[in-house]
Parts: sequence; C-alpha cells; structure tokens
Amino acid sequence: MIFSKFFKPTWQHKDSAVRIEAINNELSLKVDEHYNVLMELAKNDESELVRRSALLKINSLSVWYEASQSNSMNAVKAFSEKQVEKVLLGHHDIRLTTKDKKQFINEKLKASLLENWLKAETDADVVVALYHRVNKPQLLHSVFKQHQDEAVQLALIEHCTTSEGLDKLLKVAVNPAVKQTIENILNKEKELQEKPLKVTKAAQLVLSKYLALKDAKDYQLALENKSQLIEEWRTLTNEFSCLSDEQRDTLLNRFQEIENTVQKVLAPQAEAYEQEKIAQELTLKRQETLSSFKKQQKEIDQKITQAIFDTNTVDETSTNQEIDNLIEQVQASVIHNKDKTDLVNKLTSIRQKLNKLPQVAEAVSSATHLISKMSQVSFPETIEQLDEKEGDYKRWKNDWREVNKAASGVLPESIHNAYLEIKNNWDKALAPLIQEQKKQFHITQRKIKDVARLINSGKYNAAFGVFKKANTLYENLSDIQKNKLQREFQTVSEKIADLSDWEHYIATPRKQEILTQITELAESPLTDPNQQASKVKSFRKLWNTLGHADDDIERDLNEQFNSLSEKAFAPCRLYYAEQEKLRESHLVERQKTLAEAQTLAALPIDENLDWKQYESQFNRLKQKWRDAGEVDRVAYRELNRAFKSAIETVKQAIDVKHQQSIDAKKLLIAQANELLQAEDLSYAVNEVKALQSKWKALGYSGPKHENSLWKEFRKINDEIFAKRSEEFVANKQLAQQVEESYQEKIKDITKELKNNELESVLVVTRNLKDLEKQVDVNDKNNRVIEKLFRNEFSKLEKLEQNLKAKALTENWKLVFDALHFGAENDIANFKQFNDISSVWQKRLLDNQAKAVGDLQKRIDKTLALEILAGKESPKAQQDRRLALQLEMMQEQMNSGRLNSLEQGLNEWLTIGKINVQDIPLIDRAQAIFTN
Repeated sequence: MIFSKFFKPTWQHKDSAVRIEAINNELSLKVDEHYNVLMELAKNDESELVRRSALLKINSLSVWYEASQSNSMNAVKAFSEKQVEKVLLGHHDIRLTTKDKKQFINEKLKASLLENWLKAETDADVVVALYHRVNKPQLLHSVFKQHQDEAVQLALIEHCTTSEGLDKLLKVAVNPAVKQTIENILNKEKELQEKPLKVTKAAQLVLSKYLALKDAKDYQLALENKSQLIEEWRTLTNEFSCLSDEQRDTLLNRFQEIENTVQKVLAPQAEAYEQEKIAQELTLKRQETLSSFKKQQKEIDQKITQAIFDTNTVDETSTNQEIDNLIEQVQASVIHNKDKTDLVNKLTSIRQKLNKLPQVAEAVSSATHLISKMSQVSFPETIEQLDEKEGDYKRWKNDWREVNKAASGVLPESIHNAYLEIKNNWDKALAPLIQEQKKQFHITQRKIKDVARLINSGKYNAAFGVFKKANTLYENLSDIQKNKLQREFQTVSEKIADLSDWEHYIATPRKQEILTQITELAESPLTDPNQQASKVKSFRKLWNTLGHADDDIERDLNEQFNSLSEKAFAPCRLYYAEQEKLRESHLVERQKTLAEAQTLAALPIDENLDWKQYESQFNRLKQKWRDAGEVDRVAYRELNRAFKSAIETVKQAIDVKHQQSIDAKKLLIAQANELLQAEDLSYAVNEVKALQSKWKALGYSGPKHENSLWKEFRKINDEIFAKRSEEFVANKQLAQQVEESYQEKIKDITKELKNNELESVLVVTRNLKDLEKQVDVNDKNNRVIEKLFRNEFSKLEKLEQNLKAKALTENWKLVFDALHFGAENDIANFKQFNDISSVWQKRLLDNQAKAVGDLQKRIDKTLALEILAGKESPKAQQDRRLALQLEMMQEQMNSGRLNSLEQGLNEWLTIGKINVQDIPLIDRAQAIFTN
C-alpha cells in the first residue's frame, strides 16, 4: 500500500498539469485500458482542462456528443457542443460519411445547430434528411436556393404546397429538370384551378344548346342533336366532382328544367314526326309496288316485242290474262291514281299491240326497206343539189314516222339505230349547205335593201352598180328563197329601170355644181393641207357616184373636173413632199433609238448590272420612241417590230428584277411582322434596322407595287419603334420603382446591423447577398442598383475588417491576461478562458501541462518576437538581440521561410510552463500583440 502511493500512474497525479501531460504523451487510444482511462478522465476528472484534454485526445464525434449532453461541467459541455458543431459544419478534422450523418441527424440536437448544419451541408441525401428533421417550411426557399442539386431540389419541391412558393422556387431554379418539374406542377395546379370554370362553361354551353332545341324546326335533326347533347352532358357530369355542391346542384337542376321544357315543346312535333314517318313508309311501299308493277309490265311488253322480232307466235289468251291480272292488282294497290292510270294505259297499249301483231310485223319489214333505200342515196355536194336532195330526205323522214307509228313503237333496236345513224349523217351533210344557202339569202336580201337605200339617197350611179350584184345573187337562189324575196326584188328592179331613163337628166346639173365648188377650192385653198386633200377626195368620190351626164358634154365635164382636182391638190403635194423629208429624218432618229434599244437588250444580266441605270435607259428609250415623229408606214412597221422586240427583252429583264424585288420585299415585310410579335424589343429594333438596309439594297419594284410595299413595310417599322418607345418609358418607370424597392429592402436589412457585433455584420452581409441573388437579370443591368449593393458591401467589408481586427486584438488581450493569470494560478480557472479561441485554449492547456521552462530560452524567444515585430528591446539585451538577429537572418536565408509572430508566440509557449518569473517577458510579448 505504501508503494502504491509512490508508483501511482501519472494520469492519477494530483497535479492537473501532470495528468494533462500523461494524456498527451502516455495514454494511447489503441490500448483499450487507456481508452477507458481517457473516458473516465473526460467524464469525472475534477479539472476542466483535464476533461478537455481527454476529449481532445479521444476526438470522437460520439464522445463529443455524449459530453455535450451529459458532462457534469457546463464549460466542458459547452466546449463539446462547439466541437460537435464544428464536426457537423465541416470545420473539424473529423470527417463523417453520409451514413454517419444520416444516423446522427436523429440525435438530440439544438434547432439552431440543425439549421446551421443544413446551410453548410452539401450531401444531397443529408440535406433532404436535415430539412425533414428541422421541419421549418419558412426555410424551404433559402435551402432550395442554396443547394442547386437536382435531387435536393426535387425532394424540396414536394414540400412546397402553394403556387406562390413554387413561383419563387422557379425563379431561382437553374437545373432544366427541376424547372420542368415545377412548371408541370404549376400547370397542373392551374388546370385544377381553372377546371371548375371550364367545366361550368362547358356545362352552360351544353345547356344553352339543349334549350335551343325548343326552337328547332326539323324534329329529326332535333332528336339527333338531343342524343348528342345528352351524351355530352353525361360525360361532363363525370367532371362535376371539381365543383362545389351548390354549383353541381344548380347545373343538375337547370338541366332537368330544360329537359322538361324541351320535352313539352317537342311533344307536338313528335306526333307529327310519327305521322310523317308513317307517310314515308307508305310512300316507300307505293314506290316499291309501282316498281314491281312496272317490272311486270316491262316483262309482258318485252315478251310481245321479242315475238315480233323473232316472228314467233304468242299465246294471246294467257298474255291477255296476265294483263288483266296485272290491271286488277294495279287498281287494288295503294299507289297514286295517276300512276294507276299511267300503268293501265300502258297495259292497254300493250294489249292493242298484242292484238295487232301482224300489222306490227309488216311495219318492221317496211322500216327495213326504208333503211336500205336511204343508205343508197348520196349526199348533196353543192347548193344546186341541195333542194332536190333535201326534199328526198324530208320525204324519207315522213315515211319513217308512218312506219314507226304502225309498229306501235316496237321496232328492233338495230333498225332504230340504223335510222338514227342515217339521220345524223344527213343532218351533218346538209347543215353546211343549208347554212351557206341561208347566208346567200341574207346577202341577197341585204344587197336589195342597199339598192333601195342608195336610190332613196339620190346615189343613183352607185345604185346601178349594187343592183348588178344583187341581180346576180338573186338568180343563184333556190326557187323557195326567190319566192321569199320576189316582192322586194321586183320593186327595186322597177325603180332601176325608171332611173336608167332619168340618169342623164339628173347627173348633168349635179356635175356642173361640183365643178363650181372645186373651182372655188382650187382658187382659194384651205390653210390645212390635210383638210384640203380630204376635200378633194370627197369631191372625187361624189363625182364617181353621179353617173353619166349628157353625151355631148360628159367628156368635157370629166376633163375639167380632173384638171381642177389636180390644181386643188397641188398645195397638198408640196406639203406631203416636205412631210416626206421629215419622215426621212424621223426614220434616222428612230433607227438610232432602235440601235440603242438593241444594245441595251444585249447587255448581260448579272450582278455587275446597274439596275437603276438600266431601267432609266429603258424609260428614256420608250419616251424617245414615242416622241420621234412619223415615218413611212412600211418602214415604221418593220422598225416598230424590231424596237418592240428589243424593248420587250429589256422589259422582261426589268419585270423579272421587279418581281424578285417584290418577292424579297414581301419576305422582309413578313420578317418585320414576326419582329412585331417579338418580346425583346431592343432585338426587334436592331433587326428591323437591318431589314431597312436590306430594303434599300433591293432596288425598285415597279410603279404598281413600290409605293404600296413601302407603306406596308414602313407601317410595321413605325409600330415596332412606337412599341420600343412605350417600353422605354415603361422600363424607366419600372426601373425607378425597382430601385426604390431595393433601397427599401436594403434599408430594412441594414436596420438589423449592430456595429459592434461581427456576427451581426456577417448576417447582414449574407442577407444582402441573398437579396442580390434575387435581383432579376434585367435589374442587374441597372447601374443604380449595382451601385446600391456595391456601396453597402463596401461599408460592411470595412466594418467586418475593423471588427475582425478588434476581435483579434481582444483575443490577444485575453490570451495574455490568461498567461498573467496562469503564471500564478491554474490557467483553467481563468474566468474568460472559454472566450479564447479553441486553438489558443489548447496551446495554453498544453503549456500548463509542461515543466517549468528555461528562462534564457524564453528571453531569447522574446527578443526574436521583438525583432520580427520591429519593437525595441531593453538596452541591456542589445548585444544578444544583434546576435539573434544575425542567426535569424542566416536561418531565413538557408530555409527561405519567414516565421510569423503567431508561430513565434506558440514556440515561446512550448519552451515550458510559465511562472511568476516570466511575467516581465509576458508584458514584453503582450506589447507586441496588443499595441
């Protein structure tokens, strides 16, 4: 027992520093007994530092968690909670698998820790499980936005129960599958929301159509529509589950009311319809009965006809009996009386044919003879043969009608077809001759009327000439045609005979009168040569119509007239000679114009052609040709033909170009119309400007289309620019509203800022970044909004840097306060020990577990810190400082490393446990870090 007191394990030493040293250097996690010792120390040791050291040595999440829940020391419990949080947030050297995380989620954890874990977690399965565990719907949007993983977002979508929430998720969703899923859900919800209205409207439409049946005129059509509407109604009632009870009952009651109304209104029509149906059945029966009777009648008729053709005998008694029986059936049937009468008459006619079989057979023989006879007669070839041949043909047709009548309409089909063939051939042969004969008749008739008209107008000489032609034509007419014109011809013949006696008496004074008039014209010519020539020609024409004057002066009168006519026409000859010279010059001008047109027509049609110049030349040549003046008619016809040919070639090329331009411009108009529907008006404006450039490059489209196409295109352009202007004004107003909105939102967020709390600054910064992410793309282009966020982030960044610097300074102050306290006391009992960062807590605890260090080493390390910080050292230690400075420079040159102040302080602590004699050195070190 005595030796047990001297040889206790160091982890049981009464000095906590010794126990900590044992934990760090002697106990191993690989030894089960040591592990149990560590667990015992972590749970029950009286020193907080020992417990912490044991927990740090074990460094297991399960142990950390157990300590955070059940350790008897609150400080250790808080420290363990902090370690658990670091592990879960990924800030610890312990790394968990997905399985470990999912198992740990169900442990008893604070809500704040779960939420922080949810924000930091990246594993999809764990995120979903955490969200279920936290069970805070208000976090859905932020979690969804933070975790752009498809599986996470699809799982979160299932927890969003409102359209507004889904709309928000859709705005921040990036993954196409996620966006499609949200859109599908929204569409389904929209369909469900709209379904009651759609079903109600559809039902009301069916009810309206059903009610309209009461005004139907066609009962059968109404019945068909009614059946269709009732079927539609039954289908619709299957959808009534989406309606409220009140809506459903209202529609069903309305349907019943309409059904009763329609039934009541259609009832009289139903009775009439049934009556009509019975009448239709009766009509059908009559038609079938009538068809049957006609068939029987036809069979009897065919039997008799066949007997006639084949010269067979017919049993007249049995056939008459068939006819009698059929007549009795007809009389007793339900067919109409008119049909009965027609059938009875036909059967009676058949009976008569039966009774006259010998006569009918003879008629068939006669018909055959007529066919044979007419087949041998030739067609007329001249008008002279027409009368005789046409008479024979007409007599033959009369004979045929008699034979056909005697045959009672039962001639063989072959004979009847032969008759039709002969008739058609003769009609075809006679038609042109008859037409020519009629033409000659009308010509003769017109000539006789012309003779009468000329006599009545005093143009006797002309009347004599026309009468000669009329007389010749009259003699060539047929006797029948002559008889038709005999009275008129006789009248003009008598008048012509009378005029022959009076011709000399009338012509002499008229010719003398004309000589007087033409003498005056020759002596005093008209100013217009064309009118002068026209007047001379009219006198010559009138002179020729007057006939012969007295024989003794006829020759003299003619010579005088010819001489005076020549004298009167002399000025015209001079004028026409001058005109001929002009026509020759015009001819040269037109030939030049033709050559230009042919040159233009020969130009190759390719991309190098200047179409504007080409079309200008075309128009100039056409105008030049119109203005060129008269030329000789014969020459003009040839020139004009050549010019038209050349200019037509040019015109066709221009027309093709115009049509290409028209088609291209119509395409541009169609493209502009599409741009009119574009949502991106800036894009539409840029595109339509490009279309305008293309339009200018297309060239002219011809006078018929150019203006109308441009007006249509310009109208669309104006509409697009007007829409852009409206959008600009609207966007400007919207941008101002958005700016004011973000100013207000930023103001609300920054209200929560506590200038002295780093956590507050970080929260506000994070919230502002979340808000910035919510800014629409269009809003991000708003420089004012960007500047708003930039200014706020700049302020927050400066504040964060200041607070971090302040926190670092405060941490150093706490570290050195703890060192001062630990120089004389157990450092674990320092009241603000938990406020020190965990790294320095461990370093301070490790220092307490060490033996007292070498004072000179600590002095040297203090000098090294002062050298690194550029601080002054005590004058008594200047030589040592200089030596150390040289050593440090040499070491830096060899290693290439530059130690930091923090690393230097850590090395300063590792020299050994601090004590009272180290306080001056602590003060010197503190001056480096806190000033």
